[in-house]
Order: sequence, then C-alpha cells, then structure tokens
Amino acid sequence: MDLGKGKFLIEKIKDGFKEVLSFFRRFKETVEILRPSERKIIVILSLVVIICEVILFRNYYLSKTTINPQKGGVYVEGILGAPKYLNPVLARTEIDRNITKILFPPLISFNGKGELTPNLVKEFKIIDEGERYDFILGDDIFWHDGERLTSDDIDFTLSILQDEGYNGPFSQSFNGVKLEKKSETEFSLILEEANSSFSSILSEVGILPVHKLKDVKPELIDKNDFNQNPIGYGKYSYKAIKEKSNSYVLKRAETYKKSDSAYFEEIDFRSYLSMVDLVEAYRRGEINGLAGFSPRDIENIDRKTFRSYQLKIPRFAAVFFNLNKEANKELKFRQALASAVNKDKIVQEVYGGEAEALKTVIPSFALGFSAEVADYPYNPDLSRAYLSQLQNINLEPLIYTTDDSSLQKIAELVSADWQAVGIKPKVIVIDLLTLEKTIIPSHQYDAIILGENLDYPPDPYPYFHSSQIDGGLNISCYKNLAVDYLLEEARLSTDNNLRGEKLKNFSQIIAEDLPVIPLASAPYLYGANISIKGVPKTRIAQNSSDRFLEIGSWYIKSERKSNF
Repeated sequence: MDLGKGKFLIEKIKDGFKEVLSFFRRFKETVEILRPSERKIIVILSLVVIICEVILFRNYYLSKTTINPQKGGVYVEGILGAPKYLNPVLARTEIDRNITKILFPPLISFNGKGELTPNLVKEFKIIDEGERYDFILGDDIFWHDGERLTSDDIDFTLSILQDEGYNGPFSQSFNGVKLEKKSETEFSLILEEANSSFSSILSEVGILPVHKLKDVKPELIDKNDFNQNPIGYGKYSYKAIKEKSNSYVLKRAETYKKSDSAYFEEIDFRSYLSMVDLVEAYRRGEINGLAGFSPRDIENIDRKTFRSYQLKIPRFAAVFFNLNKEANKELKFRQALASAVNKDKIVQEVYGGEAEALKTVIPSFALGFSAEVADYPYNPDLSRAYLSQLQNINLEPLIYTTDDSSLQKIAELVSADWQAVGIKPKVIVIDLLTLEKTIIPSHQYDAIILGENLDYPPDPYPYFHSSQIDGGLNISCYKNLAVDYLLEEARLSTDNNLRGEKLKNFSQIIAEDLPVIPLASAPYLYGANISIKGVPKTRIAQNSSDRFLEIGSWYIKSERKSNF
C-alpha cells in the first residue's frame, strides 16, 4: 500500500470518528428536551440510521480490502485405512494416490475445466498428430533432498515402467515409448502411434529419483524402503508417521522453488477404520476434512461448520447385459428391462440427489456427450407390454454386483423394479477382485451391475471394443464394427473436436443397441471445515486424487489488506 494514501485513509477515519462523537453529543441534548412519545420515535429512527451506516461502512471496508492467504496452520484429513506404497509408480489405492499426487505431481494435468495444462513442466507441446510430446522442465525443480530434477530422472522412470520386472498400475502404459533427451531440462517422449489417452496417463504418473533408486532392480522396487520414506519434489515433502494418532504427515517443502508455493505448514492424513469413524472424528474436532462420502454419510454433521465439494469424474454405474445369453440377444427384452428401471429413484435414494441420471454412458459435463440419443424413460406399463410380446425368455436372470454399498443399493432398487414387471432376478454380491478375476472371465452371468471410470478425456474403449471381450472389461460381450472403428479413431485423435464427434456417434449407437442400461453418474464428494478456504467448489477430474492438484491454494490463515 502507498504510504501517503495509507496516512490519508487513517486521517479520514479519525475525522469520521470525531464527527460521530460530536453528533452523539448534539443528539443527546436534543432528545432530552423532547416528549416521551417523540423521544421513542427519534430513538427508533436513529437506530435504523446507525444500522444502515454500519452496513454501509462494512460494505465500503470490504470493497476497499481483499483477503490475502497467509502461510501457517495444519490441515488434517481423515482417511480410510493406511497407505502402502508412497511411490508414484506403485500407488494403487486411493490413499496411496492421494499422497503421491502431492509428493510427486505429474508432468501435465487437467485443470478444473478439463483442459490439459503444464504441471511439473514449464512448457509442453503435442506434435506429429499426437506421436510426439515435447517438454521443457524449469530450472527451479528440486528433489526434497536438494538434488536437481532433470531429464535423467524422466529417463530412469521410463526405464522402470518398461522393465519386464515392473508390475505396477502402468505396466502396459508405456510400451514402445522412447525418450529423446536434448538437455537436462528438455526432452521428448515419442510414441509408436498416436494415442489420445497418453496425455491422461501422463497426468497420473509421477517421477522417480535416479540418484536414489538407480541400483534397485525393478522387480524389487515394491520392497524398497523408498515406498515408506519417499523423496519427492512437490509443494510438500514427507515428514513422518505419528504412531500415537496413526497419522502420515507432510510438511511444506523448503526445497520447492517455484512461485506457486503452499500455505499449510503441514498436512496430516489420519487413519480410521470406517466412514462412521471419520464422521465422528470430524464431530469431535480431530480432523478438518474427509472424502469419499455420500450425502447420507454426513447427515449428522453440522452443515454450518462443514462445506462439501464435488469432483465431476466421467464415471457411470450401469447394468451390463451378457449378450451371449439367449434372452439378452433380443433387443426388445433389453428395452423392456431398461423401461422398467426408475433412474430418478436411484439418483435420490442412492446418491441423495447428488448425481445425474444417464441416457448414455458419457455424462453431460464430459467431452463427447450427446443429448440426442435414444432414451428409455421409466415406463413399467410399456415394459410389461414388451415382455408380453416375447417368448422363451429367462424370467429369473442371475445378476452379480460388488460389495460396494452404493452398488448394492442400486441392485436392490433395480431388482425391485424388475420384479414389479414380472422378472425375478437373483442378485449375488461378491467382492470386486473375485468378480474381475473369476466371474467376468467365465461369462457365467446374465448381467452385472457395476460402476466404471472412463478417465478424462473419456475413453470407453476398454468397456465396448470387441477386442476387450476376452481378458478385458467388455462385460457385455458387445460386438459392433462401427463402434470399434469410432473408438479406435477417437483414441488416435488429439483433436478434441474430432474426438468429441466420434464419441457422440459412439453414444448414439450404444443407446440404440443397448448393451448396457446406463443408470447414473455421481460426483466424488469431499468436504472440510469452513475454516479451510481456497478449495474449488467443483471441478472436472480424472479421479478422486485430482483434488490435491490444487492443494497449494488451500489455506487456513489470512488477513485483509487495503486495495490502496
């Protein structure tokens, strides 16, 4: 603030107080000579004037000052379970990904609007129709032990990801990718063929330090002490485990030299056994925030102290038909079952209204959404009419779902809707691993109720391309050459307009063929005490960990500063 302007403002405030005191003296003298009835009116009117003046002064003060976040404070988030791999190439669980996203931010990321932007790197370009990615690192990136992060670290990380002994979540993601090093800060990643999903992969994986792990064999990296004592390069560094409170503590990194530094002094991830325990921990004041809850979970939280936020993730819950089953081959049968499902009831009873009823598997906020698709609104009378026209259909289908509470509730509602039109499904609930490893490969089911994530930009290829029937996630055993072509073209294109058109055409065919009944797309919910500021109300994301891409803007402490 300019010193001269500041003194002027202080003098004006002093003069204002003198005038107020003078007014009250004159006001007191005047009131004393009035009759009681007149005095009462004057007092009331005067109070109204004073209140208005206070409001005007408050508004003036707010208009001439701004809130400035300050460094300091500790943010404590409750988590379910405990981290196992604080290693960006091994992290599989949500809590592993949450912490590694903070310690090891990716090269590039999607912002809140779904646009691809630099993150770790200073600049990047996608050229040669998506076959080449050029990157420039800044000179201000350091590992938390003080070493410079260079293109050698990128090269080392790529070598780990491509080694036969590596068995992490990115084991197939970098096949055929080559690194071309130009300098310590400039390098290129060259693909064998264009793949628009590669940018999504890059936005998820972090970098490993060659100077710490160069002597570790890739097949033994999951047993290295680095996984519990990581050295990263983000705004926060790993500090310690507090065994007494079962907390995993990060501290603001002194080695972080980029201008967008963080405000919290520390971030503590405190472990609990259940969502009920998390909610009670918040009510006791042990934690500031929690994540992954449903509206029903937080019914007992005082909403005056708590603010919830949304991540719009391109995910969908659906009924996947097994099209190899004789009854399911009949389109009218699938249409009958689709018309029997009350999607709005699912949105309300499962997600507390915090979800979108779907006509297609791509939600309305995502690239490739099409509103002009075939729809099957809730109409049990039409469903019964369709069923009456069919012969030799299976009226007792075998339905599988997982032990996820939301999916179980969906299965319960879908089953009730189908029973109301004369279908008597048998629902079996099993754990996700058994479903993926045993049931899906066997194809011994009539339908599966499951939730899937399309990533961002949306990539339905794993769930609907015919090559994914055996050994993949094409649960419906769906085959359509036109769909195969559209999904292949969408994967090859880095032009969002072209990719969006391919996905819209895909959605129209899927809606007509109906290999699945799209049910709902629910946002990922997280929240914190109102003392935590700077958190975006909503944003598009690939997964739940993306909320920590902007952790540097969150703060507790602040002060108002004059705009003069």
